[in-house]
Amino acid sequence: SHRPHRSHRHRLDDPCQHAGAGHRGARKPVHAGTDRQFSRSGLATAPTQAAGRDHLAGGADGAGCRARQKADDIVKLCQKYDFKKVLDVGAGDGAVLQELDQRKFAEHLFAVEISGSGIEKINQRNLQSLQEVKLFDGYQIPYAEKEFSLATCSHVIEHVEHPRLLLREIARVSEYQFFEVPIDFSLFVDKKIDHFLSYGHINIYTPALFKFLLKSEGFEVLDELFLFFSDECSSILSCQDYCNCC
Repeated sequence: SHRPHRSHRHRLDDPCQHAGAGHRGARKPVHAGTDRQFSRSGLATAPTQAAGRDHLAGGADGAGCRARQKADDIVKLCQKYDFKKVLDVGAGDGAVLQELDQRKFAEHLFAVEISGSGIEKINQRNLQSLQEVKLFDGYQIPYAEKEFSLATCSHVIEHVEHPRLLLREIARVSEYQFFEVPIDFSLFVDKKIDHFLSYGHINIYTPALFKFLLKSEGFEVLDELFLFFSDECSSILSCQDYCNCC
């Protein structure tokens, strides 16, 4: 069988909308709040909308603002946990890693990225808690099963040709997962194909559709956060069938 390949994706941080979710262990009831859901098995983020904050804020200041917001979302959904070893999947240029490093979010940070130039930029940041950055093909993560207590994946899934394959691999190497994606859906989304493809969004989500994707892969939503900026954002925390915590 041939190795699934990943579609070309533009490295744009879409700050519009986010949703997070994770998986790990036996399914547990979801605890729902006004704009959050909490489940076990991992941390994951749900869909955010099309262009998102990334496209509305330009330049270095805009990029820094987006990275801070993404780090804020991760911290908000993970604050009840003490994660020692964290993997960032699709780390880009390391802007979010830098925010997490400055906040001392975890003792040991790791990252995988598909771009060699992105890895160079990450290493140039000289992050104190960053232990290692590895190149990967977008699907196969070069680490052992359950090597990390948490994996984060922010604004990546909307770019991936085979999202289920990546979700399964993230679940394999981590106990909890956090995902964040833009909510691009509208009744006229088919009229904006060129718009979305221009920055690599080949998967379109609503919060419910993203949670369906996660749950159908065995994730249980632990918590979620839906944010409103220029576009809607939602974040979700979840876990899978082998979780015996919480």
